[in-house]
Amino acid sequence: MKNKRVDKARALINSAVRINDEAIMIFSKSSNLTSIANMVWEAYSKLEHAIILLKLDLGVEFSQRQESLEDPSDVGGLLVKASDNLVNALNKMDSDLHEVLMNSRSARDALKLALSQIEKGNL
Repeated sequence: MKNKRVDKARALINSAVRINDEAIMIFSKSSNLTSIANMVWEAYSKLEHAIILLKLDLGVEFSQRQESLEDPSDVGGLLVKASDNLVNALNKMDSDLHEVLMNSRSARDALKLALSQIEKGNL
């Protein structure tokens, strides 16, 4: 069962990366808030699912490291930060699931903050 959870988490993170990268591309070209918000929500949802699977696989809860965000109102920067963390998570998938979980949580937090800024209209 464990390998199935990790495989599913990998697929979800891969999907979140693709969606988030597409949102970055759209964000850089226009300010279609509805489209960007929908994409970020979808990536966020997939990432939450992956985090749950990773936590179940690890079987232990541990605290999340706190990362400061340089400019929490910079939606584009938050989306790029999420993408970077997701790529790092994928790169560690076969070696360190704790690090994958930490990177996934950091990406999730960046997406959540980006959504908050989009909803406030802070672009």
